[in-house]
Amino acid sequence: MTKQEVESSLPFKAARKILKSRFPWITKIEAPEDAERYSSLIFIEVYIDPYKFLESYPEYSLDTFFIKHVKRDDSFKTWGSTNMGVFVQKQGEDNKEKFEMFRPISDEVTKILNSIGRSQAFPEELRLNGNRTFDLNNFYIDSRTI
Repeated sequence: MTKQEVESSLPFKAARKILKSRFPWITKIEAPEDAERYSSLIFIEVYIDPYKFLESYPEYSLDTFFIKHVKRDDSFKTWGSTNMGVFVQKQGEDNKEKFEMFRPISDEVTKILNSIGRSQAFPEELRLNGNRTFDLNNFYIDSRTI
């Protein structure tokens, strides 16, 4: 399946709607350009608004190292990670604690994507080709939003 075929599929549209309603800080969900690369998985790219995300976690701020890194490279880039803890910091918290704090978000997004991709609710002709399912590639932040 091509990127366009994946994004026009009913399971992808359902995943986009569910994720955006469950997580209001998700701004865009895309299939990768190489959607046909793997035979069983389609890794979904999830774009976020970091400031809207931080509204739910007022004790956190954008990580200063991350901001410096983005601002040092003035070319347009999209920064990604499977764990939201890469983008944020909290005074006195180490990286292990931070990653553990935000791991449930990655786990929940992955669980939603997997369940939709495998759902028997979609008729056979509307499912993804073969035994394919969705998985989380990365959460992405557009450097232009920082």
